[in-house]
Amino acid sequence: MDVQKLLGLLLAPFDTIAALWDRFQLAARKFGRQVLLLRVLFAIILGVAGLYHYAARALSTLDKLLDRLETAFIFVITFAMTGLVTLHFINTKWNLWEMDLDIKRLALLMMLWLAFVGASLAARDDKHLTIDAAARTLSPVGASKLYRTSMFLAAGFSWFLFDNSMDMIRKHMRKKFSAKFEVPESWIEPMNRWGEWLATHVIGHDMDPAKFAKLIDKGIAVNVKTDALRLWTWELVLPFAFLLMALRFTGKFIRGKKTEVDDDDIPARHMQRNPSDSGKRDITFAGWVPGLLFGVLLGLWLGQGWIIVLCAVLLLLSGAPLFVVIGAASVLCVLLLEGRSDASLVVGEIRKAADKDPLLAIPLFVVAGAIMTEGSIARRLIDMAKSALGWLPGGLAISGVFACMVFAAISGSSPVTVIAIGSIMVPALLDSRYDERFSLGLMTSAGSLGILIPPSIPMIIYAVVCFQERGLTSRFTGSQPNMGDLFVAGILPGLVIGAILMLYSVFKARDKILTIDETVKKIPTTFLKGIWAAGLPLLIIGGIYSGWFLATEAAAVSVVYALFVEYVIHPSIKWFAHRRGEQLDEPLFELPLSKLPKVLRDSAVIMGALLLIVVLAIAFNQFLVNAEIPKMAADWVASHVDSKLKFLIMVNIFLLLVGCLMDIISAILIVAPLLAPIAVGSYDIDPIHFGIIFIVNLEIGYLTPPLGLNLFVASTVFDRPILTVIRSVLPFTLLLLLALGVICWWEGLTGALLSPR
Repeated sequence: MDVQKLLGLLLAPFDTIAALWDRFQLAARKFGRQVLLLRVLFAIILGVAGLYHYAARALSTLDKLLDRLETAFIFVITFAMTGLVTLHFINTKWNLWEMDLDIKRLALLMMLWLAFVGASLAARDDKHLTIDAAARTLSPVGASKLYRTSMFLAAGFSWFLFDNSMDMIRKHMRKKFSAKFEVPESWIEPMNRWGEWLATHVIGHDMDPAKFAKLIDKGIAVNVKTDALRLWTWELVLPFAFLLMALRFTGKFIRGKKTEVDDDDIPARHMQRNPSDSGKRDITFAGWVPGLLFGVLLGLWLGQGWIIVLCAVLLLLSGAPLFVVIGAASVLCVLLLEGRSDASLVVGEIRKAADKDPLLAIPLFVVAGAIMTEGSIARRLIDMAKSALGWLPGGLAISGVFACMVFAAISGSSPVTVIAIGSIMVPALLDSRYDERFSLGLMTSAGSLGILIPPSIPMIIYAVVCFQERGLTSRFTGSQPNMGDLFVAGILPGLVIGAILMLYSVFKARDKILTIDETVKKIPTTFLKGIWAAGLPLLIIGGIYSGWFLATEAAAVSVVYALFVEYVIHPSIKWFAHRRGEQLDEPLFELPLSKLPKVLRDSAVIMGALLLIVVLAIAFNQFLVNAEIPKMAADWVASHVDSKLKFLIMVNIFLLLVGCLMDIISAILIVAPLLAPIAVGSYDIDPIHFGIIFIVNLEIGYLTPPLGLNLFVASTVFDRPILTVIRSVLPFTLLLLLALGVICWWEGLTGALLSPR
């Protein structure tokens, strides 16, 4: 055998091993590079995740710190605003000192800051009003995606408002706009120094030096010639609030839908019951979006008005906050109908709309109601009503209606009344062998009385949007109607509706009578404890009716009264009872001072969510007037409806349908400015009487599906299926429709307490 071949055969295994070793080394080096790359990638991912984690924690901490600063600011500004209006009222009555400062004007500008800081907190707390009909029909997954979409839209629109509000401030600075109220001469020097520092360090760094020097020379904060405070120093809240809202809505877009429920929140707000099946509903709704987008393109062919309508519908279906829907419609009106290229006019209209004295009553009434309802007022009112009315047939049910009427007037909120009074009364009614459906329906229906019995926030908003027209005259007063007139006009209709519910309670439960030991013998004690809370609406109505103070002044007085009752009267009653030897089973203060800032913060959130919608709706209505939309609507109605009776029937049917599909604030802001001029101008219906008809219709809307808020609140609070609640409420809805017919037919019921001025 050839030696070379023999060596080849002997070395072949070693060659194979060497080849394998080479391959192994090559694979090892390649694997090492891959491992190194994987390690680098892993380190990058870990670093990014860590940075995201710590950045998220830092942003969360910053948000909480900002929340505390905003809460402290709200606490101070609320008391300052209340004190200024109260001082103005006292000085107006007794002229105790000379005032060289327009205090009421200053309070109104404080309200501007309070409202828009509250609006930014409403974005943080997810408390902006929305129409969530579409979200309720989707599965949890579909509703979550829709929520992210709505937050994205809200963030984008808030950024748009921020950018345009900055443009407005720059214009006002260049044109030297000034506010309307005067300041003392001694204020000019320090305010100029403050304004010069602000302009130098905050605003002037990107301005032309020559223009900036000229601006400083003329006084950035105070116009010395007129001693008037610069307007833009108060308007700075607009970009501040809109920027915070944009950032907070962006955070909600990233995080997704909130699942936890605040302890003080309305239970039905977040406990939304969605169908578990994600089939046809989600697919159908997903098809609406491209369909409506196609409709917007079709609107280009049909006309610009259709574009605005279709965009508004698309935003409504997306679940966007209501201020986004109304604001976007306003912007499109400016760009399309008025042919302007600058949408900052919308922000200017927001500023003008916020400069209305009646709006000052809203935050003050909200604060007074919040202070009075945080303690044990609901239990006090129920005990007082039981002792006075429980001995009658069906007395426990009658006392529940009475307690709802008084508490709703104090709180100003129908859902809160259902929760506070209903959560106590429904178990008590069931324990007294009342029928379950009757108990559920009665308490759910009686809770809606608060929007008719003053003080009522819907009445304030109606007066702002419908009573500002010059030349409007009421037959009842012979003069321009105002918020106070609407308050007084709602008393008798509210009492009539309450009386109808009470009479029905006697008819249904005439065999249910409480003993004398449970009722009459407790009158002295229960009245001493509850009469102070019940006195708030009496104080307000008595003061307005007697002409002692205006509605805005009544709101400030109500805050002072609420604080006096909460921190002086009730603790004194408990202290004297303790001195007599009675056991003090509850704390001396029902609302500790440590909780007061949070109560005021929550009130500002409600105020901010409301006012932002109100001012945008006022701006939107102004554009409609400029486009003569109300006049065209009036002409169309006049050509098709030839009598007052037919008009009232048509309006009532229409408003009942609106109440089924829209919350009361939205309906007042959008529908009332269109219908009220037609009713007054074409059919000679008194403006105050039509306002009461409008509000009663929307009161019924609280009880009608699919969007009746009281239905969802009652279903959650009483732990009953929504269909059970709807069936329970049906007889009471028919009673309210009967009351509506009486109010429409009997105009004198509205004006009986009003007198000519």
